Amino acid sequence: MPSDGSTVAGGADPRKYLQVASAVRAAIAAGGLAVGDRVLIAKLAAEHHAARQTVARALVLLESEGLVKRFPGHGYTVWLAGGRVG
Repeated sequence: MPSDGSTVAGGADPRKYLQVASAVRAAIAAGGLAVGDRVLIAKLAAEHHAARQTVARALVLLESEGLVKRFPGHGYTVWLAGGRVG
């Protein structure tokens, strides 16, 4: 990424996945997403004007934090392994 904060070639922001992760984290904290709710990649991609790959990267980050869990063949679910957000 250029040092001036602009986007890379093609207009993609390489930090977009962090923005998506932050939005999902906030939705969990606010109760908009509850434990057991499915997290749909296509829906998040549309809501955040992001590629599905970008959303998937955000969910991998959230899974590493224990907020969501991936179930092969079923996608991601809000998990909260630590019991709370934050």
